[in-house]
Amino acid sequence: SMAAIEAGAKPDVPPAPKPDERPARRKTTKLPAFRKPQLATLVDDVPAGNGWMHEIKFDGYRALVAASGDRVRIYTRSGQDWTDKFAPLVQAIAALDLPPALIDGEIVAHDTVGNPDFSALQAVLKRGHGAQGPDDVLAFHAFDLLELDGEDLAPLPNIERKERLEALLAGAPSPIHVADHVIGAGERLFDTMCSAGQEGIIAKALDAPYASRRS
Repeated sequence: SMAAIEAGAKPDVPPAPKPDERPARRKTTKLPAFRKPQLATLVDDVPAGNGWMHEIKFDGYRALVAASGDRVRIYTRSGQDWTDKFAPLVQAIAALDLPPALIDGEIVAHDTVGNPDFSALQAVLKRGHGAQGPDDVLAFHAFDLLELDGEDLAPLPNIERKERLEALLAGAPSPIHVADHVIGAGERLFDTMCSAGQEGIIAKALDAPYASRRS
């Protein structure tokens, strides 16, 4: 069917956005700099109570991702620039067109039953030129957000940074994921992970800031 425009009538023109509906401009386009990651301390017992959030401990390579639009850098935990080793993953992150952000997470390869597999990841990086090829399905599991749009988020509580991270990566397609967490019930998660042959869990105090050291 066709829509007719009466003689002398103006075609529909979308109204101009109201001031509070205009798209937010990015405060900066600067690519965030590397900073030392926060490291965990091995303990024998799972912290109890609802003051803790618990995440699965991934069996992969720790990575800090600095992104700003189509510019992406991937750093190891010691600060080496490994961007060239993960070209397909870099392309996936660039496609998200993120505001300037520094994201902490883990690069993971999966075995045939879907579990994180460190040996599979090592095999990818050791063969040939030591880089991810287009057919190597490596995933990035993000679990912390240290900077966003020029703002240092490290002083914020763990739970608030995680919520900001979830908002930033909401709807991001695979291979980009936000690591799930549970609040309290750490023993149950730990037992489940052990039964599934996983590495363990990471426990984080809900109200703790991000510290670039072992804590």
